This record gives sequence, structure tokens and C-alpha cells, in this order.
Amino acid sequence: DDLLASSIGNSFLEAASEMVPEIKEIIGFLQGKGLKIVSMSGSGSTVFALSQDKGLLKQILREVEDKWNAELTKVLK
Repeated sequence: DDLLASSIGNSFLEAASEMVPEIKEIIGFLQGKGLKIVSMSGSGSTVFALSQDKGLLKQILREVEDKWNAELTKVLK
């Protein structure tokens, strides 16, 4: 996870976060929950997190589903 986390980046993140502070809020929240792989897609339409800990992801989803539009998805292999 650490190698993948250190490989993910987005050069638009800082600018998008200035325009939409909620992006930085969501990323900080997810990282604060212990998720290491958290970023923003493209120019900021989506913030995502990856983890193999399904229990943690389900817990976080329950915490945020009333605040943000969130979905739990599966990576296809």
C-alpha cells in the first residue's frame, strides 16, 4: 500500500482545493481515518480512497453518507 500511495498524485489538487475547500476537507477526513491511498480524480470531480480493509471502508461510508455523496465500489482485476 505504501508504494502505491506514494505513486498517486494529482497536480490539480492544490488549485482545486483552493476553489472547492471541501476537497481538502474530505481528503483530510479520509486520511485521518487511517486510509493511506487517498486522492482526487482528474480536475476534482471525485475524491477517492483505496483500501483492502472492507470493514473500515464500510464504517467510513456509514459516517459520511449523510454529509457527502459516497459509494463503496470494488476494483475489478
